Amino acid sequence: MADEPVDREFGALFEQGFQDEPEEAPKPPEDEPDEAAEPEDDDEPADAPEGDSDAPEDEDEPEGDDEDEPPGEAAAVKKKKPKEKPPEPPRVHKVKVDGAELEVDDEELVRGYSTGRAASQRFQEAKRLHAEAESFYQAYLTNPGEALVSEVVRRSGVTRTQAREKVRDVFLEFLGPDLEESLIQDPEKRQLYRDRRQIADERTELERRQAEQRRRDDEAANETLVKTLRTAIGEGIKKHALPNANEIWSRVGGLLDAAQRAGTRRENLPELVPALVAQVAQERSEEAKRLVSTLSAAELKKLFPEATEKLKEERIQAVTEKRAQKVEGAAGKAKKPKTPKFISTRDAFG
Repeated sequence: MADEPVDREFGALFEQGFQDEPEEAPKPPEDEPDEAAEPEDDDEPADAPEGDSDAPEDEDEPEGDDEDEPPGEAAAVKKKKPKEKPPEPPRVHKVKVDGAELEVDDEELVRGYSTGRAASQRFQEAKRLHAEAESFYQAYLTNPGEALVSEVVRRSGVTRTQAREKVRDVFLEFLGPDLEESLIQDPEKRQLYRDRRQIADERTELERRQAEQRRRDDEAANETLVKTLRTAIGEGIKKHALPNANEIWSRVGGLLDAAQRAGTRRENLPELVPALVAQVAQERSEEAKRLVSTLSAAELKKLFPEATEKLKEERIQAVTEKRAQKVEGAAGKAKKPKTPKFISTRDAFG
């Protein structure tokens, strides 16, 4: 595992806390239906037709309604709003796709045009690139060196002399060993040269595979280390009753970075987590004490009413118990009988 420290590796990693999964975005509130646009109740009686003379006039309305309703309200009730017209069916257009006639509405027509326009632009770009590749291939078949030089000039913007040097270096890099081998006349030496080249190529490939395997091992070990550190930090936060806030995680991560810069190996970092979390808890406790010391009694009571009242009761109880103990001690001393002093016969009778 690589031991090279990073300035803010864990501090930046733990800034987002222990939330691996992103929180779901709040759903937008649904539009509330407009009460004014609601259709009227279907149970409301409809107006009787004017030509129906057989229907009694007072059949639709109960007796006494005209007396209870204020003037003008009955007319407003009877006046109905015009019903909304049903939406018009979408217009249909006939189009031909690959010789087949299809019917599409306005939305499909616009969407199909947008897609077709984008596809047409991409097709034109692909056609242009294909034409450039075909032109380069034909020039390469005619004069390979000149084609390569012209392509380097076009893409790099260098002079033709500089382009020739670049092409020559490329050819020497890839064809140099073959040219050197062709100059060896002795068959045994030529075979020995080939064997050495093959061994060198195999060694290069082996080193590449080993480097790739080390990279994968380092990534797996680092992932395991991060999980272990997160678990240990989470347990320490619960143990010391700290808030699961980003600032706590970032502070512990910063202390881990400092320990790594001081020479602690990465695999030994989980052993330091309990002490580092305890250090963060101590720092927060001291900061809280400094903050509280700057507040007056009235401010403390306003900010922490329950805690202040509880502390007051505990102090009163402690003082009361202390006084009771003093009273009991004084009473015990007063009631304790004095032990008579032993007097010998010689002292009594001189």
